[in-house]
Amino acid sequence: MPSIPSDSPLHFFVDSIGKSIAETLSRELATPWSVEMGEGVAPQPENPQRVFGLTLSGNLQGHAVIQIRESDIATLTQGLHPQAEKAEPAPGEGNLETLNRLMQQVVASLATTLREHFGAVDARLDNMDAPPNWPGPAATLITSAANVGTLAFELRMDETLLTNLSSSASPDATSEATSKDEPRTTNGNLEILLGVELDVKLRFGERMLPLREVLNLNSGSVVELDRQVQQPAEIMLGEKLLARGEVVLVDGYYGVRVTEVLTTGSPV
Repeated sequence: MPSIPSDSPLHFFVDSIGKSIAETLSRELATPWSVEMGEGVAPQPENPQRVFGLTLSGNLQGHAVIQIRESDIATLTQGLHPQAEKAEPAPGEGNLETLNRLMQQVVASLATTLREHFGAVDARLDNMDAPPNWPGPAATLITSAANVGTLAFELRMDETLLTNLSSSASPDATSEATSKDEPRTTNGNLEILLGVELDVKLRFGERMLPLREVLNLNSGSVVELDRQVQQPAEIMLGEKLLARGEVVLVDGYYGVRVTEVLTTGSPV
């Protein structure tokens, strides 16, 4: 199967999934995980896999599937609970709940990365009984950590997602083109601009609702967002993500303790 060009938007998309997986595993297992991208390999019938469907909407639309071998789920569970008895190759209900929770965190992290480069993007993860037979490129994300083992995530995209990615500019190329086209701001003009007040918002999460559900909203309705309680809130300037942090109370008002600032280079 042909490799994915390293400077293509498709490579960026696959790499973003890999980094989201590695970051989530590193945080949850409290040990560094690395990730490498390889070519996709067709799953073998004798090695069953758990299948997740990824649905993207907004500025980037399409579907992808992420598959992980059940034997790797056992390895992952053993890494999360090293004192427990060695997990069986066929994961139990508790193991699958753990995997679902981890994958939801992966998708939430991925959605944040995609919004930084494509604008408004919503991502949803669902369990699937079997992977669809989509043609086109596939990739394998190999993650590993010392004293835990190696996990393989098989990734395949549908034609809609591949078309959307191929029609978009590479994020690196877009950044370079923007930096060349933007006029330089003089120090005098910068002093004037620094006094301008900007409307900064705090985003806890978001959810796309069909019109039917919107019309049915009333007092007492609960809308589930795409972010878990332990995940940081996002500080937004318009549609641009500036920083992340923890929500706090300050003299009876909501506030945010900044834990991460996204650096985008010098403003001048």
